[in-house]
Amino acid sequence: MEPPRAGARGVLARRRLLSRLGLVAIVGMAQLGSPAPAFGQAAGATPQSASAQAIALGEQGISLFEQGRWQEALQRFESAEAAYHSPVFVLFAARCLRNFGQLLEAATAFARVEREPLAPTAPVQWAKAQREARAEHAALARTIPSVVVLLENASPRAVVRVDARRIEAGQRVELNPGVHRVSVVDGASSDSRGVTLTASGAVTRVTLHLPSVAVPSRRALDAGAPWLGWALLGTGAAASIAGVVLGGVTLSAASTARSELPELCQAMICPVSRRAQVEAVIGPLEDRAFAAGALLIGGVATAAVGVLILALEGNAGPAVAGSRPWGPFELRF
Repeated sequence: MEPPRAGARGVLARRRLLSRLGLVAIVGMAQLGSPAPAFGQAAGATPQSASAQAIALGEQGISLFEQGRWQEALQRFESAEAAYHSPVFVLFAARCLRNFGQLLEAATAFARVEREPLAPTAPVQWAKAQREARAEHAALARTIPSVVVLLENASPRAVVRVDARRIEAGQRVELNPGVHRVSVVDGASSDSRGVTLTASGAVTRVTLHLPSVAVPSRRALDAGAPWLGWALLGTGAAASIAGVVLGGVTLSAASTARSELPELCQAMICPVSRRAQVEAVIGPLEDRAFAAGALLIGGVATAAVGVLILALEGNAGPAVAGSRPWGPFELRF
């Protein structure tokens, strides 16, 4: 907003603004004994002194407002509101916030003026302030920018932030115009970007990228199934053959071991005194027999798993709706 020229024109403008502020109405209410003290009004302050202080601060605020010194004007209007409540002070505070880019805070202040219930005896300037706040709030809402953060390769544990504020990915978030930073952290991975927003009401979409994690495709898994089945089948068959061979060798050695038993052993029954000699002959045979049995059983089980995988892969064709292939059978639901 360009400040008006100094001189008589500035004086007239200030008077018009003073009239819009309803400062005369505030004084009138104080003199009539119907005060509207603010929550921050000092204890013991009379309505006349509070209204006089509010008028003085309001005049300072108007002067600063005309000069485009929005932040200083805002301070005066807030102080005036704290001294003596008037929705017009809040209205001008909202305009100051809007003019120096604090659109979200301005929208909150406009809404506060809109929602305030007014008594039938309230000054006409207060009702006028509500109408102006409603119109200006609607116009302001069309200029507030927003941002939507989208993620690529993120897990459900990813944390998304705009500046220091945590948000949900894909959520539309209204922000004040200016430079903002959007970021995502997902475990050890992260990404961030700066984004500049203007008071145009536009929705800016920002995509953050995280390193992709290689996941084997279904086709790759299906392609590896036959090889796994054949590998298990071959390993199981080899183990079974080894178990059979070792078992045969162990049986042959057991027949030979009978002739090595002490003379007093009859029908594989030996006295306790010959225990050490018997264990020296029989012990190694028992170990080999156990190993042969383990190879045979483990080999058969491994080969069976391989056969099952190959059978399932062989039946994996175009599935019938409501059915599921299972080996040589088909389960229907």
